[in-house]
Amino acid sequence: ELSTSDSGVRIYYTTDGSDPVPGDSSTYQYSGRITIKSRSGESNVLSMVSNIITDFSTQWKAPKGEVFKCTTIKAVAVRDDGSRSNVVTHSYFVDSNIKSRYSLPVISVVTDYDNLFDPSTGIYYGSNAEKTGKEWERAAHVEFFEPGGKLGFSQNIGLRIHGNYTRKFPQKSFRLYADGQNGDLGEFKYEIFPDLTKKSNGKKMKTFERLILRQSGNDWNNSYMRDEMMQSLVSHINILDTQAARPAVLFLNGEYWGVY
Repeated sequence: ELSTSDSGVRIYYTTDGSDPVPGDSSTYQYSGRITIKSRSGESNVLSMVSNIITDFSTQWKAPKGEVFKCTTIKAVAVRDDGSRSNVVTHSYFVDSNIKSRYSLPVISVVTDYDNLFDPSTGIYYGSNAEKTGKEWERAAHVEFFEPGGKLGFSQNIGLRIHGNYTRKFPQKSFRLYADGQNGDLGEFKYEIFPDLTKKSNGKKMKTFERLILRQSGNDWNNSYMRDEMMQSLVSHINILDTQAARPAVLFLNGEYWGVY
């Protein structure tokens, strides 16, 4: 159910990752309870976009069958004069065995389809993925769920592609910005890496300004753990900065996008 404490407003929502805009074909006016159920049997959408590779030694391949999907809802309250509330975003995972489906944390990133796959402006599309800088940051929303479903955090972010040569691969890395123009909280306030402490004072690290969803770099499609292992082998040396890591499952606009 969607509700608002304000009177004289209408609620609009979408399920495709786009911001609700009254009058758009993908925007619905809320009139009653929305049924959210398993999306089993629905066709793959994002994972069928083939023009995402510029490494010519790597061929695009369609998923082997249907990928698992969740439901995303973006909702906004709109007054008759056109003034709007902030957009609220949530992801819902429904399946008969959803509590035990993943032993890893689950991350859901939601953004407009064109932010990713528009031929001119999409950051995941073709050679666009090799472009960098603020002009190639897009507004998005992220939710982090612990195994079992407990919500760790949920907030608006700036989303960019991360990496060097790996930008050419079909599975790309992302940077999540909480402190940029599209982040609404300025930081991620959550103990994302359990027992990670600051070398300076030994206190637990519970706040982060930026995160990387990394597809294992040039080790992509191989061991998926080489860089994490190498970082851990030298993490005890105080004069070195090293990266903490935690494997997770990523959903992009409701579609399974692999392990990161």
